[in-house]
Amino acid sequence: MDVVSPGRGTQQVPWILIPFPEDNPAVWLETRFPITLSPKQVKRSLFESLDHTDPIAVSLTATRPWQPPTSVQKLRNGQSRVTLPELRLSWMPAIPAPLQRLFDIFPLQTYPPNTLPARSPQPNALPTLHVFISPSDAAKGQPSFNPSCLKWQTYLLLNNIPFVLTPSTNHASPTGSLPFLLPPTSTPLSSPRPIPSTDFEDYVSQQTKQPSPTPSPKQEAYSSLLTPIRTAWLHALYLNPANAPLLEKLYITPPSTSRLVRLSILHSLRSAAEAEILKATAPTTGTQGWSVQVGDTLLSPDMFRPSRIGPAQIYRDAGEAFEALARLLGESETGWFFGREEAGELDAAVFAYTCLVREEREGGGGGLDWGDGAVLGGLVERAGEGELVRHRARIWERCFAVKKE
Repeated sequence: MDVVSPGRGTQQVPWILIPFPEDNPAVWLETRFPITLSPKQVKRSLFESLDHTDPIAVSLTATRPWQPPTSVQKLRNGQSRVTLPELRLSWMPAIPAPLQRLFDIFPLQTYPPNTLPARSPQPNALPTLHVFISPSDAAKGQPSFNPSCLKWQTYLLLNNIPFVLTPSTNHASPTGSLPFLLPPTSTPLSSPRPIPSTDFEDYVSQQTKQPSPTPSPKQEAYSSLLTPIRTAWLHALYLNPANAPLLEKLYITPPSTSRLVRLSILHSLRSAAEAEILKATAPTTGTQGWSVQVGDTLLSPDMFRPSRIGPAQIYRDAGEAFEALARLLGESETGWFFGREEAGELDAAVFAYTCLVREEREGGGGGLDWGDGAVLGGLVERAGEGELVRHRARIWERCFAVKKE
């Protein structure tokens, strides 16, 4: 029998009165829980050296005067259990009577936790892909309007990875940029570790039980053709005044109704786009020129030459990149880049641009409401002998056609 002494602070300590023997005073034991011991058990365990003919008052921490018991219970074998009033052990002084009466009127109450907001993430057996997309398009499984998000959305669909789409922003991403994948959750309070886009290939490899593809130098070279295409995309969407309504619809209006906030977002987006275009077009190494980083802006002699970063040159570079990709597709017998049996990352990346640069009113699915007449879409249409157009239609039919409406 272990007897546990009370710890510090206020304790609710029951006292047990054990007759020893029936006609003698009792032994008091202070414990956390009521116990019942026979005289023989007490003698063997604790009091072999005591003279049981004398009154005995024993406590592990203190001896207290006798108080009238609150209850008496007769047990078997002549044992009795008598519970005495609770003992309050505390280093704090007693609460003054006026305050105690006030606390009795207004007792401390712990309320249950508030329910989560209606827009908070709900438990889901499927992973959740956070992308730039409108709520209505997310509900229908439509393509994201952001090329980076659409690339990985398409890549997951091409590999038959099920997921749920949800609208999001860069502020919600652990890396500061979309997309990211949230693993399945079992409860609203679950917080699994998000998967950034840099780990999507490894995630798909784990889900499909297939090794991650190792890019060859040729694949890396052709993947670099996406840089001038991205530069043209940035100029067309963010800097071309004709596409200002489209930019406002996609990125400016949804976050806020405040005019000041919208102007701030517009300024930030255009400044970031200009910086990215300068980094992609201004020479930074070799004998072609020099550059100086000033804050977030890259300054160089070539930035003052309109022919270097002007729209004409930007779109010419993009047209040449589309042409090279179309020729590469023409050499493939499978219709996928590099002759692969199944679509890969480059197929998804190219589709992300060829799908979005087309005019929304055109047939075949995808596209945006371009105000400049879809200049980039025309470059795709004229590249090669229609390889990119057929490639776009093939992926659309496989990934998104069944999701329309």
